[in-house]
Amino acid sequence: MLQTWLHFAGVEIGNNTRVAAYMRDSGSAPLLRNDGCVCPTIPDALGDLPYLAPEIDPAPWYDPSDPRSAEFAGFWIEEIDGLHDSVIERTVTQRTTDGAVKSCARYKDRVLTVTGWLFAKSVCGADYGKFWLNSVLLGSRCSDCRGDDICLFACCPTNRCDGEGESESGEGEDGPCYDTDVQLRTLRGAALISGPDPVATAPGLESDLCVDGARPIYRITFQISTEPYYWRQPITIAEHLPWPMPTGDEVCHIQWNTDGDCDPDNPDCVPGANVPLAGCAPDELCPPPPRPPRVPAATASCVCLPLTAVRQCIDVPADLVPSWMDAALRITVHSGETELRNLAIRVWENPDGLTPEQLDLCHTEGVYYVTHVPAESTLTIDGMAEKAVIRCPGYVVTGADTKVYGPGAGPLEHIALTCGTQYTICADVDAEFIDPLAHLSVELIPREA
Repeated sequence: MLQTWLHFAGVEIGNNTRVAAYMRDSGSAPLLRNDGCVCPTIPDALGDLPYLAPEIDPAPWYDPSDPRSAEFAGFWIEEIDGLHDSVIERTVTQRTTDGAVKSCARYKDRVLTVTGWLFAKSVCGADYGKFWLNSVLLGSRCSDCRGDDICLFACCPTNRCDGEGESESGEGEDGPCYDTDVQLRTLRGAALISGPDPVATAPGLESDLCVDGARPIYRITFQISTEPYYWRQPITIAEHLPWPMPTGDEVCHIQWNTDGDCDPDNPDCVPGANVPLAGCAPDELCPPPPRPPRVPAATASCVCLPLTAVRQCIDVPADLVPSWMDAALRITVHSGETELRNLAIRVWENPDGLTPEQLDLCHTEGVYYVTHVPAESTLTIDGMAEKAVIRCPGYVVTGADTKVYGPGAGPLEHIALTCGTQYTICADVDAEFIDPLAHLSVELIPREA
């Protein structure tokens, strides 16, 4: 991971390229050993203009009402410890006999210890930078207790255009020249757990040993706890994909099950839930004891499967999810000019490339049941954020916990794609509640641990 640029809660808190530019501009360039300790493509990759001075650019911390902010040159990242630490852990319980029982692997939080220097032209400027860093690391005032996002680069972004066919905006004939989206990683649920604390002061601040221009003054360290996964940028699978309009020839979805072994009270009979294997035949001479009473499941009575539906299906190629990692889904549904009701979104693992008609409704990887999306509204089921929200007219955003359900009409369960295989996603919506402007978008968000 690149350790010279760090973005926390929507604010750039560390950028060695910016600090180095301010050092050169202020006359303290001799303090830089060489230009190899910065990523030179950062400004272009981020769409920034060349860095000149805090008050000109302006820098993230610049405050025109406080002259000290122009004397602060930024936070130089020296080291980010914990970026490459394993976050997998298991609990081992010793048996009374030989051996031990291992728990399933789980991913604990990732703790980053960031160490660096506050650069400034004066002690006053460094003091201002310390207070600014304290404030920024408290996180966004708009976030909840689950924390904010940290963004960083896996490697220094590279120019894919090589100067050929590149426009003034940094765009090439086939799109942006820099592979910023390929290199960008996001850690979610980030929150400060200690610091920032000064651990050292540069020598000679109050003597003639001081140099002109921006220089290191305070060495600072702090710790941030995050969720374990490095999220890559979303991959668009389908965008604004409309449903076919009903023709009146849709097949009725009611299928009577005359199997004597089917138990109507068993949630496993509900389409969308995995059906257990039949297993071995029971011994007729010694029947098994009766099953214990089933624990009541939390289900919603407002989940309805439509009598007739129109369908839109999408295939997810196997090469988008490498076998050594997994990916979350972000599904967006826009209702159009009228309300949308009774939408079922099913996901199948489909390594054999079967057609949607050949896929079994009762053997899915997961299902989302959407009861209602108001007119002119957009529903987002976000597996990365692990929540569902609806954006209503007037840009009002509200939770969708009472409108989106999981298997068996139970609580929402987010679906992860794994194993490097092909998947098929089908969205069936009630033919009586579909608008010509309704559409579906699907994004895939790979994650690394």
